[in-house]
Amino acid sequence: MQRISKAALRNNAAPGSILLNMLLAAAALFVNGFGIYLAIQANIGVGPWEVLNLGAAKTFGVLYGTASVTIAFAILVIDVLLREPIGLAMFIDAVVVGKTVDFFNYLDLVQPCSSLLTGVPMMLLGLVILAYTQYFYMSAALGCGPRDTLLVGLAKRAGRVPIGAVSVALLSAATLVGWLLGGPVGVGTLIFAFGAGPIMQLAFRTVGFDATKVRHQHLTESIRIHPSPASARIAPRLPKREGDLMKRALAALVCFLLLCACGDPLIHLGPVGVNGNVEPHNDMEHYHDVFQIYGERFARKAAELFA
Repeated sequence: MQRISKAALRNNAAPGSILLNMLLAAAALFVNGFGIYLAIQANIGVGPWEVLNLGAAKTFGVLYGTASVTIAFAILVIDVLLREPIGLAMFIDAVVVGKTVDFFNYLDLVQPCSSLLTGVPMMLLGLVILAYTQYFYMSAALGCGPRDTLLVGLAKRAGRVPIGAVSVALLSAATLVGWLLGGPVGVGTLIFAFGAGPIMQLAFRTVGFDATKVRHQHLTESIRIHPSPASARIAPRLPKREGDLMKRALAALVCFLLLCACGDPLIHLGPVGVNGNVEPHNDMEHYHDVFQIYGERFARKAAELFA
């Protein structure tokens, strides 16, 4: 198989480059979720969207990730209704970040901070992680997150209202609704609101990244497996087998995201997917039949997609 050129990888001009950038986006968003986890464990209040997610999780008695995924897909539907461009990474974003927070909550690696003296550095560390992972995520050029797309869509329809004012209104609404639902608002919320932008700008400057020059690929472009004649001049045409593999990989990704979005993370977190509130214990025999049935179904689907 011929190697994919750097130009093809940067422009998503070949099936293999799209797949590699999907993996890049997923990895970046996994680490991004860890940054949000640290911000939550700072225990001094969280960012506007996290206030909403935590408030919804508390009110409806679900995991943080389940609330996050539900809200993200609801916003994604609004993006579609606003006829904003949709990219593959939007679906990855909608699922991976929230479920990553659930994963680290289950591992219980970091205890909630008990004072501002420890909470503020923890929050700042989380914001730095968010900033650099945003760079890698945006570098994949497969679409922005559902919330960012919503902001752009609303700003386009706000007439002469500056996008900054639209952003303040949107974040204020998310914070208010989240607070009414029981989400934590505090000093960390202000740090997040006023510090996230400058920290991200500084992070982008350190790696020489200009987000305005990224041309994100739309979903309809991504599903065209074989490169166009124009892109063929940038990168060598790949064998049909790789195109078929790309199509099946996309189908498997959609299947995986939909399964994760339905509730607790049953695939990648194993026993914790049975019940997010179950106490850790050594005896999992009670769930043996559940995992066997689910494993058989997933194996059949995998064989169907990749056979």
